[in-house]
Order: sequence, then structure tokens, then C-alpha cells
Amino acid sequence: MTSKVNKAKESHVMSLRMDHEMYEELIELSEKYKVNKSQLLKRAFREWDSIKRHALEENLIIVGKPFFAKLLSLVDSERVKKLGRLTARNLGTKIRFQLAENNTDITIEKFLDFFIEGVGKKSFAWFNRINYKFTEEKNFIIFGNHSLNQNFSLYVMEILQYLIKDFYMYNIDNEESRLSSNSIHLRFKKE
Repeated sequence: MTSKVNKAKESHVMSLRMDHEMYEELIELSEKYKVNKSQLLKRAFREWDSIKRHALEENLIIVGKPFFAKLLSLVDSERVKKLGRLTARNLGTKIRFQLAENNTDITIEKFLDFFIEGVGKKSFAWFNRINYKFTEEKNFIIFGNHSLNQNFSLYVMEILQYLIKDFYMYNIDNEESRLSSNSIHLRFKKE
């Protein structure tokens, strides 16, 4: 009988047929990410499987950024804010459930790391670049740029404002925060 450890190390060779354009793109991505072609294909499969499984489990519809940007451009700012708060409430409920289920808590730093990883280039790619930093006063700033529109910046601000106040008692500093059609700069202060 084969042990589980041996099964995990077992590998299989497969062949794959693709057209010339796809093969050239594979080579280009392989060079860009500095991994060999088989590693890139394995990673792509795992990511696709993870996204697909998550979408099915959570009953999600995945839409492209241009489509979402167009939808947001058709909605007035008050409705965008409401949509952001609704999204935040739904996310907050899910986060609370997972924390309770795992009997754990999450620090503000871990929350911000998780959020930034989730919306950054390596995951859902809402942002081209996003990060945060703490100030000497123990407040923090979230800053990033994207390629959508002003309403997207407003939408993200509402999500973060709601979740961070609800979980960590930080308020957004409206005087020190800025939004534009392609960036956010949000300052949060402890209550």
C-alpha cells in the first residue's frame, strides 16, 4: 500500500497541444515571471481552479474591470456609496463567520495585508499597485492606483471605511483622504 506522502510526490507527464500564438504567449509569460513553462501551466491551472471553485461556492459572477467600470460610471455617487456599504456588510458577515468558525481574531495589519493581497495584481487585480503604512501616531494610510474611474475609488473607500470602523474602530480622516479617477489615498485614525 502506498503512503500519502509517496502519493503527493508522485508526478505524471502529460502533453498539451496549443496553437502558435498561445505557445508564444506562454514563452513570454514564462520569461516575464522567470519560471519554466510547466511551472507556469501548473500555477495557471491551480489559480483557475481556485477562482472557479471560489466563484461557485460563493455564488459569484466574475465580471471584467472595463464592464464594472462602465456600470459604476452609470450610477450616481450616493448609489455607489450604498453599493460599497452593502458589499462591506456582506464581506463583514463572511469574515465574522470565518473568524468565529476558526475561533480566532485578526489584527489590523493582517487584515490590511489580506485585503491588499486580494485586490492587488497577484489576485483579483482591482489595483495596479496598492499598499499601506502606519504613521508615528499609530494611524495608517492606504494608497494605491487603478485603471477604472472615480466611482471605483469611491466604492473601495466605502468598503474599507465600513469594514475598518466595524472591526477595528478606526475612522476615515476625510480632510486627509483623497480620491481621484485612478487612485486612492485614505487616512484612518483610531477613535
